[in-house]
Amino acid sequence: MLKMMKQFFTVCLIFIVICFLGCLIGTGILSVQTDSFVFIIGKSLPALSAVVVWRGICMSLPVVVFIAPILLSFYCLRKKFTGPRIAAYIVCSVVSWLVLLPLATMISVSSVKYNVLLPQAGSNVSEGYLREIDDSIVYYSHISADGRGDGIIIQPTLIETGQKAIIPLDAVQAVSGKPFPYADILIQQFIQQPGLLSEMQNITAELYRALCIAQSNGWTEWFIFASLFLAFLALPCLGGISRWPLLSIVFITLGGGLVCFVNVMLISPSSLVVVRNFAFFENLLLSATPLVRVLINVCLCMLFVLCGVISSFVHSEPTASYDGVSK
Repeated sequence: MLKMMKQFFTVCLIFIVICFLGCLIGTGILSVQTDSFVFIIGKSLPALSAVVVWRGICMSLPVVVFIAPILLSFYCLRKKFTGPRIAAYIVCSVVSWLVLLPLATMISVSSVKYNVLLPQAGSNVSEGYLREIDDSIVYYSHISADGRGDGIIIQPTLIETGQKAIIPLDAVQAVSGKPFPYADILIQQFIQQPGLLSEMQNITAELYRALCIAQSNGWTEWFIFASLFLAFLALPCLGGISRWPLLSIVFITLGGGLVCFVNVMLISPSSLVVVRNFAFFENLLLSATPLVRVLINVCLCMLFVLCGVISSFVHSEPTASYDGVSK
């Protein structure tokens, strides 16, 4: 009995540690992202403020609470799923998704007022660097305190025609193009997100937006959104497909990605590039009712459980009979 209680509370403690470390990592990532938004080549990086840290905690909290049970299943998978660990996993998942996630979303929405302001126009340019702006190359040799600069602008398109391609600039307003959301266009050109990462970011943003809408539209809308947690709860069943722990983690991760992708595809199909390429499929998804989303999540849950049941039979060890012949 004491051993069972120890296993139960150990899993709960690991869940708390995962949430704590997740918030630290998420805050660090969002703080670095904020610094990249306000960083200007050739100028010193602004000091990290308490507002940036607090906003990073608030924005990362819903994501951490959302994925913490999945990370917890990795630990349970490594230690083998026993009765107490299964019970602790279910309790932590229910508390995380039905209690902590709504609270984290409220905190995150309230943190919107702590927006980090980007530098004002004219201050987002530094001297001594070449910048490509609107098919032209701009170089400022000096920029005054009021944002006016001296330098040259090079227009490569005029070189082939023999026209004057280098135009001097004298006390003109220094501009850096339209590098939104970055302050410096050089940072925008340097940081290029891979397509897969951008798609994952779109999925996360759409799930967060759907969560906020569901939370503000009453219990019915919330329970429709929460139906995806049934599929998430059954994800550890995919861990039994392979006896290799690392491969089991891959199966659970792919299953979680599938659940998120399917739900975003039903909630907002236009936000996914892969769906926008097929107009008929996009229109079909737009006509789907919320009940269809609930049914699909239930089917995914049953599919994961079925995979776990089949894999348990496949990997089960044969038992020997009294005469030594395996049954």
